[in-house]
Amino acid sequence: MDKQAKIDFLNEKHAELIENQEQELILDFDEALKEYKTKIPTFKIKFKGEFYNIPTEMPFSFSMFYMRNCLVTRNGKTVFEIPDDKFKEFISLMFGTKFLAQLEKVENDDVTFNFVIGKMIPEIMEKWIGQRFQKTTNKELKNG
Repeated sequence: MDKQAKIDFLNEKHAELIENQEQELILDFDEALKEYKTKIPTFKIKFKGEFYNIPTEMPFSFSMFYMRNCLVTRNGKTVFEIPDDKFKEFISLMFGTKFLAQLEKVENDDVTFNFVIGKMIPEIMEKWIGQRFQKTTNKELKNG
């Protein structure tokens, strides 16, 4: 093997070594996530004759929204409060955009704010975090 062939061979092996080392430094969670998602069941809620799938575990996007926007401290206690300007986003993240669209239909004026915040939201939150929430004001829920 001549000198140039040896250099080319060594460069090729060096490149392979670097690629293998880089692959070893990657933690790939794509397959684990796929498998995890197939094992997480959903439950269905029925509302106005339609069925909606709700995950049995709190979705990450909802949990980040919840922690950022809905947990506030009042008189030394942490309370769960849905900000007025974030209510639609909260409902969409919790129940889905299809559910939100159903709520906003004019023909659904028989659905009250108090029903959604006092009945539906606490039941989903209880399933997700294992605590029962009770409505204390039009905006606030408390552990109870």
